Amino acid sequence: MALRPTVLLIIVALAIGVAVGYGLGSARAPAVTTAVSTATSPVTVTLYSPFTTTVRITETTTFITATLITVPITVTVTYTPAPTFKVVEAVVGQVVSAGPWRLAVLDVKEATYIKTLVLGTWSYYQAPEGTKIIITRLRIENAGTETRYPFYFAELSVPILITNVNKSYNVAYTYELKSLWSPSQEVVERAVEYRGLDIFTKLAPGTFVEWDFMYVIPEGEAPLKLHTTYWPSPLERIEIIVRLT
Repeated sequence: MALRPTVLLIIVALAIGVAVGYGLGSARAPAVTTAVSTATSPVTVTLYSPFTTTVRITETTTFITATLITVPITVTVTYTPAPTFKVVEAVVGQVVSAGPWRLAVLDVKEATYIKTLVLGTWSYYQAPEGTKIIITRLRIENAGTETRYPFYFAELSVPILITNVNKSYNVAYTYELKSLWSPSQEVVERAVEYRGLDIFTKLAPGTFVEWDFMYVIPEGEAPLKLHTTYWPSPLERIEIIVRLT
């Protein structure tokens, strides 16, 4: 079957267009490395009308090899432990563990008069009118491996006293009481010893101290419980409640 020259030219143009299109497409492909190779083979076309004419055409086939470029991605997973909040209840004489600390309330006393050693001499104090003094003795042991301050750096909060009418009272100090410069014999005999808290005391591993925490409350109320908090970090907190009666 004879092909006209115009038809032949169209075929050649289409072949060239396809080859160019493949080449341009591969050049624009993102993140892909391409390699182009060609193979040629002769094609003979014979035209009859009105004269017999033989045309030799070289057909070019384009092969495109594409290699996908992969980019490694690093994923970092960070584990955050869940916060630990808990409440521990105890009674007088019971030891409570909180981190490196071992705590126990040893005794609770009510008093109208107290005495405390100042430079080797007893000083006497009286509760303000209409109030009474509560003395709680607390034993604190450092069960850890490092020397620590139990209260100075706020690992442990200074205990709060809660009474039977659900009122809270902070620790009191001797300057809040009435000083007795010349105590009577009755005062000397009735006064309860008070060992004041020294927040700057530090404890070596395996050692303990016993401190008194003093509170001043109305005469009509009674001590119910002592409340302190062990809070070494935002992710750990232990509320310690010691029932006094």
